Amino acid sequence: NRGYKYRDILILVRGKSDGRKVAQRLFDYKDRVFTSKGEEGFNILTSDSLTIENSDIAEFIIAVLRLAVDLNNNIERGVYNRFLRKSLEQNFSDEEREFLKRISHLSPMEAFEAIVARYELHERKDRIAYLQAMHEGIVAFTTSRISDIQHYLKWWEEKGKNEVLSVEMTDDTIEISTVHKAKGLERDVVIIPYCKWDTAPKASLQPVIWSKAANCGDVAEIGEFPVVYGRDMQNSAFASDYYVELVMSHVDAVNLLYVAMTRASQELYMIVPSRLNTKSKTDSVNNIVPLLTMAA
Repeated sequence: NRGYKYRDILILVRGKSDGRKVAQRLFDYKDRVFTSKGEEGFNILTSDSLTIENSDIAEFIIAVLRLAVDLNNNIERGVYNRFLRKSLEQNFSDEEREFLKRISHLSPMEAFEAIVARYELHERKDRIAYLQAMHEGIVAFTTSRISDIQHYLKWWEEKGKNEVLSVEMTDDTIEISTVHKAKGLERDVVIIPYCKWDTAPKASLQPVIWSKAANCGDVAEIGEFPVVYGRDMQNSAFASDYYVELVMSHVDAVNLLYVAMTRASQELYMIVPSRLNTKSKTDSVNNIVPLLTMAA
């Protein structure tokens, strides 16, 4: 209503997991508002967030293939029934059993085509990009080897499911990007959801830093040690490097925030919680939320 096209919108996130959440929210909104009415709506472009496995239609096809290999796989039967909006525990009809038995003897490509045809997956216009991506993956997998469904499923787990969905940028495309990859990008409208990232290094990831032991006599002469970063360093001979790492991490977070906030040429929307769900004063300091609320 304000003259912007979908391509004028850029959504920025800190990491891939947030990107996946945003993409799923957008897909759910698209299904509810556009697809249910037979309208096209918008596309989503991202280099990080939309791996093929994130699609319910890809999950369904893989479930059917796994059931073709093992009809008694109750987990995959639940996935199968959920996609078809049946009771999760509903048993297969004789016709379904016959179909699964038949495709178990087919090549991955033949089985894929049979599944798409039987369940009319090509009619799901909002999932065509995922179907095309799966088709391309099967073509690439079968081109240089003779394979069966079991070999394809093994390849899917090791590599195929991590392939990134390819979408072209058009006027109907919204882009999702991590802030790190947004340098140089500019859009009329920028939205930053989940704007509550930490400013301190994540000790849970156990980052290793090289640190010198201070005031430890002969030990200090050895030089640097690989030390797992964490709060225990505060009261150790490596305290100095702990605080240096902490300060540099804060600086990096602020710089990242600056990059995100300067991508918009017209309108900027930041979704910031009113307060953090933490009782720790340290956790509150090590987050950009207090910085933003004070600035507001």
